[in-house]
Amino acid sequence: MGSGLIETAPGLQERMSESAKNNHAPSVEAASPTALVMDGSGMVVEWTGVAEGIFGWSRAEATGKKLSALIIPERHRGAHETGLKRFLAGGPGALLDRTLEIIAIDHAGREFTVEIRITAEKSDFGYRFATSARRVE
Repeated sequence: MGSGLIETAPGLQERMSESAKNNHAPSVEAASPTALVMDGSGMVVEWTGVAEGIFGWSRAEATGKKLSALIIPERHRGAHETGLKRFLAGGPGALLDRTLEIIAIDHAGREFTVEIRITAEKSDFGYRFATSARRVE
C-alpha cells in the first residue's frame, strides 16, 4: 500500500478508517512536539530530544547530516530526494500536513513504524520542514 514516495505501515488504512468512524484524530495531530527540522537541501537543522529517543541519534550526530541517510530506509531514499526536489520546484507537497505511518530506521539500522506529520514553512532562507513524530509500538 505504498505511495511510491514512502512505504506505509501495515494496517494504516484500517486504523485511519476506525479513527474517522470514532471521530478521533491520529495522535500526532494532538500537538506532538516537533522532533526534527530539515532544510530545503535535506539537511537536519534541528534535532530534539524527541528525535533522539525515537531514532537513537544524538543532536550532535544528526545536526548538519542528510536526514534521508539517518532515518529513511535505503530503498526509499531516492524517492525522498526526488519528492523534495519536485516540491522545491513548485510541485505538490504530497506528504505535507497529513498524519502518516511510515517505515523508518534507527541509529542501528533497525526498521520500525513511526507516525509523522510534516509541515513546511518558507522564509527568507528557504524552506524548513518541521516533523512531529511518534514511534508506533
